Amino acid sequence: MKFLVYATDVIPLAGLPTSGTALRTYGLIRGLEGLGHTVVVSVPRPALEGLLRSFDVTKLSNETQQTLKELARDAFDPLSAQKVLQAHNPDAIICGHWPAMCLRTKPSQPLIIDLAGPHLLERHYLKTPDQQAAVMVKLGILATADYYIVSGPSQRLYFLSFLIRAKIAHPEKRILTIPMPLDPRLPAPRASAPAEYPHFTFGGVFLPWQDPSWSLGTVSREISRRNQGKLTLIGGRHPNYDISAPHYDALFEELGRNPRVDSKPMLPYDKFIDELMGKDVAVDLMSWNLERELAITIRSTTYLWSGLPVIYNDYADLGLLIEQYNAGWRVHPGNEQSFTNVLEDIYSSPEKVREKSLAAQRLARDHFSWTRAAESILSIIDGPKIERLEEVDLAVGAWENAELFITRSTPVRQIFLSRIDGLSRVECMVATHGRTLQGPLTLSVFRLNGSSLETSKPTAADFANAERIAACEIKPEQVVDNSWLAVDFEPLSGSAGTYFYVEMSAQTSSMSEAISPWAARSNPFPMRKLYHGAREIPYASLCLRTVCSPRAVTRNISSQTAVNH
Repeated sequence: MKFLVYATDVIPLAGLPTSGTALRTYGLIRGLEGLGHTVVVSVPRPALEGLLRSFDVTKLSNETQQTLKELARDAFDPLSAQKVLQAHNPDAIICGHWPAMCLRTKPSQPLIIDLAGPHLLERHYLKTPDQQAAVMVKLGILATADYYIVSGPSQRLYFLSFLIRAKIAHPEKRILTIPMPLDPRLPAPRASAPAEYPHFTFGGVFLPWQDPSWSLGTVSREISRRNQGKLTLIGGRHPNYDISAPHYDALFEELGRNPRVDSKPMLPYDKFIDELMGKDVAVDLMSWNLERELAITIRSTTYLWSGLPVIYNDYADLGLLIEQYNAGWRVHPGNEQSFTNVLEDIYSSPEKVREKSLAAQRLARDHFSWTRAAESILSIIDGPKIERLEEVDLAVGAWENAELFITRSTPVRQIFLSRIDGLSRVECMVATHGRTLQGPLTLSVFRLNGSSLETSKPTAADFANAERIAACEIKPEQVVDNSWLAVDFEPLSGSAGTYFYVEMSAQTSSMSEAISPWAARSNPFPMRKLYHGAREIPYASLCLRTVCSPRAVTRNISSQTAVNH
């Protein structure tokens, strides 16, 4: 089987540092390749360009330079992702996270999205603007996928709420749980030299939603107080994206004043693993926030795989596994007495630390094998198919503005891209403002022909030449405040990848009788331009739902073929 993988970062390369999400996607790739499948990797063009700006490629090995050239050839952005798919024509597609799904239409191949972590929460802590648009984009992307991967039980519940909101049929049957795909061949752990025991370590990318200052500060003070032990810090800013986390810089600078603390920059993955050898205990205890509770932390799964027991939190799923396997210690952040007891245990009982080291690798062997991860993916693809008689494509439901009043001279038009074949229903929500219509409301759907809306606005000629697909006249007594109005029609063959617009018009000329559709203060893809009369409304979209019936189109084509033969 041939897989096309759209990653969210540049995959790990010799001589270059990497990120957690890249390691996770890389593990899935290696697992599938290990079972004899072909995998084509497409990395985000912005991440690749960020890497090339940050590092002197000429100093890397010839093999890495050649790999970078190959990655550049198949790198994707929103406009080129479809071309990459067409060039390779895989049997199945995997996206390393939902932002990596940039295809303009729902592919015919099975599409799997690895919902590796709560990206919307990360955006929140990054203070990224327009979260509402991101929610709408996420729901739209989830609607185009067939299967989903999550990292743990809490994530499963979190993401199920989005799948239900996106109107996914039987979402509970479409989810795989893969904590972390790592090499099933485990390294041989190696304890520190007796003179350095206990040697603690902490590593990873600096991210603004992570705060390990309390735990690392406590360890630093303890090794100074006892005049025994070391702490090695390994980390730095994201290698390919511009993500600021100034509190990390200040923390590493402060801790570095302790002569028993060593600080190292971001390292290539193989060198990072080498650094873990010869350490005794990993520290990954961070202050609580919702992102941390939902995350299955990739640095910690790597510690466990390397044979390092982990000091971890008591609020996340991975902590339960660590406790179950006796592979480390669970501590509530800020609990001084609990942490003091853990450190005393480490100092007084090296033999317990060695036992936990062996238990850490048992945990990794049972839960983190990339071979098992790949087998899970293949089993769900080859398993019973769950037919979707209807699929929701667009679900823009942020009711934030109801001021686009409809009169005879000012209809409302919303352009959108249908990504799924068999478009058969379009719905808009209206607000009556307590008014009663004196005439009918008309909801119409038009197909835009020959308009290059990817790069330009529609022209008057585009609207004039649009093909009217369907219309529904709604009587005044049928219009209820804050209700959805729908126009239904026979499923359209070839609707995927086609631009349409929905028009809401009225007979009234009086503003005192005018009602309005609800709109969102965002313009998430695949929504395009919104017009009130001839005026374009920027950064806004109608509250819109579209339903497609691709199976009906397929059955109609099949029956027509049978008749023709």
